[in-house]
Amino acid sequence: MNHINVVGVSGSGKTTLANKIAGKFDLEHIELDALHWKEDWTSHDEEEFQKKINHFIDKHKNGWVIDGYYGNKQGDKPWDEADTIIYLDIPLWLVKLRIIRRSLKKKVKRELVWGTNKEKLRHQVSLQKSVNKWHPETRRQMKDFSKNVPKGTKYYHFRSNKEANSWLDSL
Repeated sequence: MNHINVVGVSGSGKTTLANKIAGKFDLEHIELDALHWKEDWTSHDEEEFQKKINHFIDKHKNGWVIDGYYGNKQGDKPWDEADTIIYLDIPLWLVKLRIIRRSLKKKVKRELVWGTNKEKLRHQVSLQKSVNKWHPETRRQMKDFSKNVPKGTKYYHFRSNKEANSWLDSL
């Protein structure tokens, strides 16, 4: 388990789990959001985004943990080179609550988000709408993926962070 792709919608706990895995196994970790967002909440185009992801993977051949899910925009490399895929399938009500809590905390503390970006109300509204759309879509896509997991790739589907943490503790 040296090349790990942690997938789920915003607020599912991807980054928290990915940080724990990276720390436990001494692997490099990157959030796809950190590669995706430029200043003032503008995003890299698909080609540039994939170049950034591929550079990270190529630079850390000995091991990495990637967390995030951008569908086809992220390209195939994180999937093709992963030996482990972890899907955090957390209930919609809980991820929405976590997003609000996280955003309020960052706003109050005036923390920057991915470079020079700051939490804004319009971003919060947009993110809530996005999660409403992507929660069922991600679930559908991951269900399809689970039927065709590449040979040699381990696939884990966790429905709670407690379940994921128990799994990690058992390793």
